[in-house]
Amino acid sequence: MKKFAMMMLAAVSAVVLGAAEIDVNGAFKVSKPGATLPDGWIVNNGPKPVGKHEIIQKDGKTAVRVVGEKSMYGIAYSKRQEVKPGEKYRLSVDFEGQNTVANVGIFMYYGTLKSYIYLKGDYGVSKKLTGAQTISREITIPETLNGKVPTLMGVTFFIWSPGEGVFSNFKLEKLD
Repeated sequence: MKKFAMMMLAAVSAVVLGAAEIDVNGAFKVSKPGATLPDGWIVNNGPKPVGKHEIIQKDGKTAVRVVGEKSMYGIAYSKRQEVKPGEKYRLSVDFEGQNTVANVGIFMYYGTLKSYIYLKGDYGVSKKLTGAQTISREITIPETLNGKVPTLMGVTFFIWSPGEGVFSNFKLEKLD
């Protein structure tokens, strides 16, 4: 009953606040046995990873445990979202860790879904977190970046090392 009430509250809040959730496999579903990442997600720190991750079960749901070893280490959703300047988005993820710096962020690009160039990452203000909590932030797509109009966005969550934490229930919402 409590779970149903929470789901109804979330649905009503989304309608009242004018938020539309965008599917980024935030439940971290895995369709291939033995997969090391949830469907549609990739490692987000270049060709030489400096951390590790694993898919785990937490409270009956799929989650991702991330360990940062030498620098930022995280997971990003591989599909880009088309955006326009002035649009507002909310990113959120449930996090649990001890004295760990963690956050959610976006990458902005110029181009089309088939061919684009990286413009900038926006990782917000990170701080050390302890215990279970939801990390949430709102972002407005800027008019220009590096002289170009952003047309695509990617989303990520990450750990600043050294640190370790468990991420679950990632959400991306477009705000009205």
